[in-house]
Amino acid sequence: MPYTNLNEVLRHGKEHGYAAGAFNVVNMEMIQAVIDCAEKNGVGAVVQIYWENDLDHLTKHYAVAMTKAGAENASVPIALQLDHGCETELLKGCIDAGFSSVMADFSAHPYEKNIELTREIVEYAHAKGATVEAELGQIVLGTEGKDEISSHMTDPAMVSDFLEKTGVDALAVAIGTAHGVYSETPVIDFERLEKILSLASKPIVVHGGSKVPDEDVKRMARLGISKLNIGFDLMNAFQQSIKETTKTKDFVAPVEIFSAGKEAVAKVLDHKISLLSWQR
Repeated sequence: MPYTNLNEVLRHGKEHGYAAGAFNVVNMEMIQAVIDCAEKNGVGAVVQIYWENDLDHLTKHYAVAMTKAGAENASVPIALQLDHGCETELLKGCIDAGFSSVMADFSAHPYEKNIELTREIVEYAHAKGATVEAELGQIVLGTEGKDEISSHMTDPAMVSDFLEKTGVDALAVAIGTAHGVYSETPVIDFERLEKILSLASKPIVVHGGSKVPDEDVKRMARLGISKLNIGFDLMNAFQQSIKETTKTKDFVAPVEIFSAGKEAVAKVLDHKISLLSWQR
């Protein structure tokens, strides 16, 4: 199936009974694992790259080339999205390089400025066939604790207005999840999520899917979220596999190290995909 954008992945999920996973990657092996597991499980997926160090490491052009190569041999839709791009020129540069989607995160700005900056990226992306996800409310770091997380949650009353004024393709909302490592088990505000879903005219996305209890992931998928972002669990699996593979030997061939990392990531991917498949 040809390399595609976020809309096509989410459409496939709606038609086939799953919320799509957006999986953060940092190397070729992780890209391969995402596409291979998506293919094996019959689901579309989003290969996702965080805007800062991860993108610096992979680079825009290698990320596009590797994802496209994998997508061309898959029978399920595969998109490539920049994660949390907060600079206009970076977002446009990724679109120009061939990213099929970008997450434009201007949530740190006042509401009207968030709308203005997001709308600019939407117009630019849509003219080139790319899609845009934005953020309303703020998804903070898990280490900041429940009080800080809850103070930045999305106001459901603002969702319709934001979607109408920006024209985004999907909206990331803050409902109790957070990025990275949690200092305590996350508490999902399901009442808030249900209210948002009832008001939203576009797909709703949840970030910070790592370390969220399995039953909560299943519940979010059943309620109707369209995409869940997962990063830390994949990075941790890759790192732990490297430690295990190298701990008893003075030398381990790089191919053995990276193959073990890919296999470890694939196990996590299979599990997360099964949780998100709400009609299977």
